[in-house]
Amino acid sequence: MGVNHSADSTGKSGKGHHDEQAKAEKPEKRYEFLLPVEKLCRKLEEITNKEESLKGISLNVFHTRVFPVYPELASRIYALFCRVSGHKGNGPIAASSFLQVAEKFMNIMSDEKQTELYLKMYAEENLSEIKKDNFQKLAILSHTVALDHYPEGPRCCAKTRETLATLANAAFHGKEVLSLSYLAHWVTENSPRLLLGLHRYVVHHLNTSYRTIDQPLSSGPQNEENMDLGTPVLESEPHFPDNEEAKPLPLSEVWLLAVSLPKLYIQPSVIHSPSSSSGLASLDSQGIIARFLGTICPSHWTPLYNSNNHGLGANRFLTHVLNYRGPTLTFIRGEGDVEFCIGSTDEWKETHMYWGKEDCIVLQTKPLFHIIERGPKLMYLNTGIRGYPLGLRAGLDPRKPTLSINSGFTQVEFKAIPYPLFSVEVWGCGTSQSREAQLDIKKWQVKQAERQRQVKLSAADWVDHPDRYLLELGGRTTYNEQGT
Repeated sequence: MGVNHSADSTGKSGKGHHDEQAKAEKPEKRYEFLLPVEKLCRKLEEITNKEESLKGISLNVFHTRVFPVYPELASRIYALFCRVSGHKGNGPIAASSFLQVAEKFMNIMSDEKQTELYLKMYAEENLSEIKKDNFQKLAILSHTVALDHYPEGPRCCAKTRETLATLANAAFHGKEVLSLSYLAHWVTENSPRLLLGLHRYVVHHLNTSYRTIDQPLSSGPQNEENMDLGTPVLESEPHFPDNEEAKPLPLSEVWLLAVSLPKLYIQPSVIHSPSSSSGLASLDSQGIIARFLGTICPSHWTPLYNSNNHGLGANRFLTHVLNYRGPTLTFIRGEGDVEFCIGSTDEWKETHMYWGKEDCIVLQTKPLFHIIERGPKLMYLNTGIRGYPLGLRAGLDPRKPTLSINSGFTQVEFKAIPYPLFSVEVWGCGTSQSREAQLDIKKWQVKQAERQRQVKLSAADWVDHPDRYLLELGGRTTYNEQGT
């Protein structure tokens, strides 16, 4: 019995001891994972106790110390923390409950779960339904946070509410209330990065606010450093410099496209800060957070064609778009303020076959913003091959294209509904080298055309040349002795 007891003791000090060690390590790892938030909780609790003589963390302290610039965001997050933790009443939330809910924000989530978490912030009391107006407020908040963090200072767009209303109207289909799970799935399918920048912003503040919590309160943007780098933003609105009437795309529309399109179309170029001379090391805090928040407006989009400037027609379209070897976005506007966008993964080409890679996409941007189709072999352009349909088409079914423009570029048809065509606009989404290569090809074509015009004729060729006959009809019948 003594030997067996000894063996049990040995087992405890062997495998059992390792199991106890493993169990002890789990809380430690969790502690390290939440260490910044735990520090924040302790400090918020201390400030609440000092300023309001209350235990826990109050809304006022949470707002002024963590999200002073966005009171709406602070109150929504605080209310969500209270509801999820089961906290009732108007008193401060316990620090332990706050930490428990904050852990959800720190965990890695799927896109749909992340979207659902933020929709809960604006949901009804049961956390299972959300109103249309509240969803639009959430979208506007995400857009505002993005535009507030440009390297050159905050930006605004006069059409923000109008643009984001197209997204809300498309999602709710005429209803005023939707189930939260359905809306989360719809947003993931049609605008997958709509709330990504906002999520990064919230996580960053929950992780870093304990460092600046003792500093004097400020109502302006905080000095946010050491943020994980993301993608750059638009430094100046791109436009057609030779035509004042060709207005640039609204910032809100470009932002909505940037959070909805496949990443192929929004790959960034290098961000440039006005005071930048040594790369990332010289970026100010605004530039750092701008890159962290993700693509707000791609700075590398370049205008290729605008029918208001270059003329509306198939030939004009081909002249300005062909030989651009990169992805493009084509905006098609029809009567009744309808607008569509076609994303092409490859350079435009004339053929009787459908072409394009997996990220080809067709969207409606007005009056409803949503993705219509996406997939390979979605693009079609034919202006001269007989025996095949003429015009521009886009759709996965060649027999019934979703979107088409006739050969005369006078009418656009969407799902068999015709609209008079008002304008076509094309933006190149490739690298700067793609645009330079296209311009080089155009220069070469011009030189070749000039050479053909200046071909010298021999005397024998001139004898039978039709131009000589025209000159003789005009009264010129004599030439020099050499016959030239």
